[in-house]
Amino acid sequence: MKKNELASLLVYALMIVVAIVIGLCIIRPAFEYYHVEIGVGIGFVLGAILGGVIFNAIIFELGHVIGAKLGKYNITSVNILWCNFYRNNENKWKFRFQSYDGFVGETKIVPKSEDSNPKPYLFLGTMLYLIEAIVGVLLFVFISPQTEWNYFPIIILAVGGMIAIYQIVPTQLDNINDGYRLTLLGNKAINRVAFNEMLRIEDEERKGNKNIEVKVFDEITPYTAEVNFLTVYQYLSAKKYDDAIKIIDNILNHKENVSMKTARRVEAQKLFMLLLTKPIDEVKVYYEENTTMESRRFFAEDNSMESLRAYMLIAGLLDDSYGEVIYCINRKDKAMKRCLTSRKATEEILFSEAKAKLKEVHPDWTI
Repeated sequence: MKKNELASLLVYALMIVVAIVIGLCIIRPAFEYYHVEIGVGIGFVLGAILGGVIFNAIIFELGHVIGAKLGKYNITSVNILWCNFYRNNENKWKFRFQSYDGFVGETKIVPKSEDSNPKPYLFLGTMLYLIEAIVGVLLFVFISPQTEWNYFPIIILAVGGMIAIYQIVPTQLDNINDGYRLTLLGNKAINRVAFNEMLRIEDEERKGNKNIEVKVFDEITPYTAEVNFLTVYQYLSAKKYDDAIKIIDNILNHKENVSMKTARRVEAQKLFMLLLTKPIDEVKVYYEENTTMESRRFFAEDNSMESLRAYMLIAGLLDDSYGEVIYCINRKDKAMKRCLTSRKATEEILFSEAKAKLKEVHPDWTI
């Protein structure tokens, strides 16, 4: 099980524990005290949970919007539970149903300058929930007369609390969360510049711009590595492999500054380029001397296109394993679904080039 999957399961388990404690220790005794019928009570709780999810999703994304404005960003879209309000290329607001990368929503932003500050954007969702919690407790205490309806805001607050737990955990989960982003940002000014550069590039790609100039950072941090990786893709598209490898080597020389997953995907990207352009015997020596068993297992199991392309060439060119090559080809569609939209066209070309290389070395293989 991958680290982010384990962390997600632990967070979900904590959320369930919170729900059980509130249900058994607060809601059930209250319903027994007010003699609420079981059917009515179940309907009451389900309605409150649904209302809590919707209400708190709005609260958290409203916090992101306010925080983005305070941090000097423009809002390009706000997605709340698949309801997406977005600006089109004419800068007019439109509506559509669309998936999102987040727990209950996603607010996309673009910096007004490289000095725009993302921390209010990442903090304000949780801060608004804390205000909601204070108001909810006051309502619970002072609403009169005391009835089972006093517990409606308690259930809504409990739902919001579970969402807040997910949002503030400072580790990578199965969806993007504010706590992890804040951890990556740290206190280094260069991380803020790199974060804003990533947002700028995403916005340019959203507008359909192709020739985007990307800043290359010499200092390697989690965010500068991500931005530099975007430049690597540009060089791959232009077949400037030597330029791409220079950037990759800089990341690998400072891989202690990035996540294990990022480092190994960068490593996979380098192996892919070497296998595509260098003599196989030469690359085999490099592979044996520089690639750990942990990295090799990662390439075989990872669901990214970077790892999949590299592993397919490793299997076909270094190990002569036709079965593993077919295994990679069969996994390609699933990996493409997880690929950033802006990279899909390049990935299709790179995957085709990898297959062509395999056919060149193994003309008898059906791939």
